[in-house]
Amino acid sequence: MHKFEYRILQASDLSENVLNELGKEGWELVCSTLSIVYGSCLVLKREKSE
Repeated sequence: MHKFEYRILQASDLSENVLNELGKEGWELVCSTLSIVYGSCLVLKREKSE
């Protein structure tokens, strides 16, 4: 069974370079969402290493 970890990041704090680095670390984009409090956010996941 696969186990995943998730991160929620504010899109305004991210650059293309940061997203590329996250991709190299195994993070994948699950979805983007809009929060009243935080604005545009990205939900990322990666397989949890044990």
